[in-house]
Amino acid sequence: VRSFLQNQRSILPLWNNGADYSSNIISAISSLPSGAKILTIPNGRYKISTTLWFDTNENITIKAAEFGGVILEASGIAEGNNVFHAFGDGSITIENLTIWGEKTKNSAAIDLFMDNSKVLSNAIINFDAGLILDPFGAQRGRNTEISNNYFFDNGYLTLRIDGGYNANTNTCTEPIGPFNLTSNFLSGNYQGINFLCAENGLIENNIVRDSNIAGLRSENSKGNVVRHNLIYRNTLQGFWIYASTTNSVFERNIVIDNNKGNQSFFFDCWNPQPTLKDDYLNNRPGPISYPYLRQENGSYLFTNYWCQFNGQEIELRAAVSRNNFSYNIIGRYSLAFNNLNWESPYDVRISYYPQFYSSRAEFLSLENIFENNYFINPDNSRILDGGCGNKYIGNKGVNVLDNTETEFFFTSVEDEICNK
Repeated sequence: VRSFLQNQRSILPLWNNGADYSSNIISAISSLPSGAKILTIPNGRYKISTTLWFDTNENITIKAAEFGGVILEASGIAEGNNVFHAFGDGSITIENLTIWGEKTKNSAAIDLFMDNSKVLSNAIINFDAGLILDPFGAQRGRNTEISNNYFFDNGYLTLRIDGGYNANTNTCTEPIGPFNLTSNFLSGNYQGINFLCAENGLIENNIVRDSNIAGLRSENSKGNVVRHNLIYRNTLQGFWIYASTTNSVFERNIVIDNNKGNQSFFFDCWNPQPTLKDDYLNNRPGPISYPYLRQENGSYLFTNYWCQFNGQEIELRAAVSRNNFSYNIIGRYSLAFNNLNWESPYDVRISYYPQFYSSRAEFLSLENIFENNYFINPDNSRILDGGCGNKYIGNKGVNVLDNTETEFFFTSVEDEICNK
């Protein structure tokens, strides 16, 4: 798909002599009769230098007749601005468009603050943030559908469901959902799927590979169903389930061959060494504060790699509780055939946080259930459970070389804090 789109970019005609086409699109939509407005953009390449801004109570559709037929190229969009920025009591559908960015700092291809919207069969390439679904007043992203899209070479917020969050109180002020996030393909991004303060969402049939951090990260979210996804060959974690993710279901996913960066476990220091701490505090250019440095060429350098993250297949960290993991395939698949030069240190790691400071109960991960999962070439040492009351029921070990299954038992040894 990426090669096809690169070829399309080289052969499609450039409209408007390369001048900004934003006002033409806005004018075309404004001229349509009230009601359900549908604009089909003719095939070609279009430069977009100013944000396509929609504050509307109407239902708007902007689309191409066929996938790959229309390329909107961000050209000189100012830092912090987006290609599409849509909010209001109406809805927007964006379909069959390729949106190509310049990695402009803090800029997204699509930023939605609407209910009942759809982002279907698009390609989003080379943005600092790809697609962000945000709350705005009464609009909470309800019934939004994000399906069959491609994401290549984007930054930390490649595909972000971004509810309102108060870091001082560690509470969700504007939870977002329900939503459907289905059948998307993500490759070569800084991070894959990422949701914060998301509730009652369906994350299904997505493929996420070759991310620079995790394939899927969940934070302060609850009641979501994550199923039938393929998460593999990401640089660090496959699933990074973090910070008060609760009461969610993770079922029938394939989470294999992660930790592509071959990053071993050191420790979870939250107060880095002075030079790294300075980097962490002063060099975080993203839409929200996360520890990466931006280089002049638009690529990323992750400064406190060893201090923050480790490359597990599945990691549960910091009050991740009462979730159910069932019928997942987890582990080191390709390594069994001797065609990888990396491996994850753990299949499952459940850690309290901070790791080497005084243990505090509010950081413990409790009462998660791992049931009827398939662990590839399992080993008890590849499960590290630093939580309390987590259950392992009916799991199986699979030898992929001879296609045999055995019962796989794991009993956690609980820290004394579990008795307090």
